[in-house]
Amino acid sequence: MAGVALVILSFGSTCPLLLVFGIPCPTCGITRATRLALHGDFAGATHMHPLVWLAVPVAIVMASVELGGYMRARTWGASRRLPGADLLMGGTAALLFVLWLARFAGFFGGPVE
Repeated sequence: MAGVALVILSFGSTCPLLLVFGIPCPTCGITRATRLALHGDFAGATHMHPLVWLAVPVAIVMASVELGGYMRARTWGASRRLPGADLLMGGTAALLFVLWLARFAGFFGGPVE
């Protein structure tokens, strides 16, 4: 948490990848899409980042399993022991990457900045 806070304070609200390399990252727009979804703007959330409906729940479940595992056993890695976790995480990452490339080609509203 402290590391995330340090990055946010260092770079402000700008994505560090966008700031350093001038291109948005594969998850660029997920935070804004989540905020839109929480406010009931489901179309806006989907337009901001179409994979918000997959990536955010996967991240929440994996983070919850990790925290629960740490609280029980005081070790990290509980999510890696879940059946299919590697496939789920790898598949989600692959879809984020494919969507990222598609947006550079002008699909799904183009790159989000």
